[in-house]
Amino acid sequence: MSKAQRLGSVLGTIYLVVSAVLQTGAILRILGEPPWFAAALLALGFFSMNLAVSLFAGRAIFELDTQEKLRNYWPPLEAEPAQMSRVEELRKRIPIPAGRVTLLGLVLLAGATPFLAMRSPECETLESFAGELPVALSDSDAVRSWIASQPAGLDKGQLISRILIDLQKTWRHRLDPGEDTIQPVSVSLRTREGDCEDRAAVIVAIARELGFHGRIALGEAGARGHAWAEILFETRPMGRLPPGTEPSFGGLAHLVTRNEETWLVCEPRASVAPFHVTHFIEVDGRLVPAEK
Repeated sequence: MSKAQRLGSVLGTIYLVVSAVLQTGAILRILGEPPWFAAALLALGFFSMNLAVSLFAGRAIFELDTQEKLRNYWPPLEAEPAQMSRVEELRKRIPIPAGRVTLLGLVLLAGATPFLAMRSPECETLESFAGELPVALSDSDAVRSWIASQPAGLDKGQLISRILIDLQKTWRHRLDPGEDTIQPVSVSLRTREGDCEDRAAVIVAIARELGFHGRIALGEAGARGHAWAEILFETRPMGRLPPGTEPSFGGLAHLVTRNEETWLVCEPRASVAPFHVTHFIEVDGRLVPAEK
């Protein structure tokens, strides 16, 4: 094996290893990002790596190969500087192909992008996260105790209003130290602290105890995420809350129409406005993608 071939083998191996590491890192980096971001990042990795190999490694291999051929087949040329300079000038005019590997990489990327968009590790992580909700809701005694502690004579809508106002006044926002988890509702009601999905779980638990269908909505705004509770208000679209209902929530909730149903979003409108809803977590732990 010639020097050029050995160098080519070493550089090729290094390229494959580094390319695999960079692309794996890119996939890990894009978790939670939209598919177009994944495609752009992987395309950039393919292009930069392949271009670097084509322009630098390719030229180095070409030079070594040319020198070995000159020595093996035209030994006298080594003693003739004029001829060597002519060969060097001709060599510089030969273009180094820089697009074949890059084109192949982009073709592979085009095939991989639909797969990334269809099923990503992020989806599996969210499914595991969603599966925590039934466990968090399992202790209904704490929910019943809170309902029993409220003034007598309140109807179900007023009890929903009471928990929203209660949490607005007493809830302390605390991020999870590691990965996001949904803590038991009994803990949240006792400590009155947690992150947004813990607060949403409390509202969903009380709504379920009162006979409503509640769920947790997950939203994204760039790199930021948020979660909030939604309660099924009507199985038909409505443009606004019925007269006399909206003031009872004190601006802490508003109505939205999703799939011809009206849902009460248990957050101020301004709080959720920046976020695009991506998924819903049902009380049985199912992760449901939001329809576009």
